[in-house]
Amino acid sequence: MHREQRPPASLESEQAIDDLYRYYWDVKPNPSLMKGFVHPLLATALTVSRSRYTFEEGAREAIDDHFKADGQVLLSFEHATILDPFAMAGVVHKDRALRPLEGNSVIAAKAEAYNWHPAIAWFLEHAGAFPAFRPKDGDRLKSKIKLHPDDDMVKQLISSSGDAVVEISIENMNQGLNVALFPRSERRDKGDNAPITADRVRLGVGRVACGIDHPENVLIVPGAVDYGRGLLRPSVVFGRPMAITQVVEPELIMAEVAPRMQHSRELAAELSAA
Repeated sequence: MHREQRPPASLESEQAIDDLYRYYWDVKPNPSLMKGFVHPLLATALTVSRSRYTFEEGAREAIDDHFKADGQVLLSFEHATILDPFAMAGVVHKDRALRPLEGNSVIAAKAEAYNWHPAIAWFLEHAGAFPAFRPKDGDRLKSKIKLHPDDDMVKQLISSSGDAVVEISIENMNQGLNVALFPRSERRDKGDNAPITADRVRLGVGRVACGIDHPENVLIVPGAVDYGRGLLRPSVVFGRPMAITQVVEPELIMAEVAPRMQHSRELAAELSAA
């Protein structure tokens, strides 16, 4: 089917954001490409590099049972580098409990990557990814000489893009897909190892959990990737899942999810050091 031309991943105006996310509203993963090539290739790369992965105690069994009961998963992984989704995708193929995620998941990817090379944008689209902006993307916008947007304008554009990410995630979950998001603090500089706490992460995962039609069918799975052994030898941890037993406020969801992400980070660091 012919698709309209892919808009640039741009924060330059509300219209640019509307155009971008209208395009990605209907983007879905290519199951044949993901199951037959991408996931197996990444799993092979992790094996060759002798990367590591593990589950927090009881997590693998909980995830396995949930998928066997036709449940869905909302992944809530700490954001460390642009390689995080690739490390996760490799583990998904390596472990049978996670295989239902292959070709059946969408993921928020770093918006900056969509402007690197047309082939990268093509790949991300076919992988079922959609762009997500960060505060540092606003900094780049402010650095453009011709624009000179003020801080309030940049915050509003970032907020609008975040709203669109949440809406797309909710729509995909309502259609039966799984979603992977990377909650992060408003500002996290390189080398910042401050604990992951509810007041330091954005509310996207909580907002999605509170906005889907059937939260009782969704398991929130926290996790983290550690690169203590090098960027090409990640250590991946899938943390203790959280069932959504009742719809509450996004802040309360993140109050539960954030410490689980922090524990996953600690386990991933221990795995790297082992």
